[in-house]
Amino acid sequence: MKTNLLIGLLLFIAIQLFAQTKWHKYPGNPMFHSGKASDWDENLFDFDIIRKDSMYLMWYTAEPADSKLAACIGFAWSADGLTWNNHLKMEIRNLKFEIRNSKTLNPKK
Repeated sequence: MKTNLLIGLLLFIAIQLFAQTKWHKYPGNPMFHSGKASDWDENLFDFDIIRKDSMYLMWYTAEPADSKLAACIGFAWSADGLTWNNHLKMEIRNLKFEIRNSKTLNPKK
């Protein structure tokens, strides 16, 4: 019972602090650009970023606009989290995917 109250109190404090935070749009947006029309990375979505030692590493999903079922995995890296180096296509093999929900891609046979 005490643990639940403590967790609830900490969650309440965190929400209050988050609500008081003044967020500002970064004037250098977008920080990461998609490819040209019909490139493999014309549409970008589902970004995941981690910090490893002094580098930021980003993996993301990309697809050309003319083929909604052909998705690829992209990779980029940054020293400051603002300026990203050339993003590379991780072409393990050419797979077609079916989208089961907003976060799941299943390889099609």
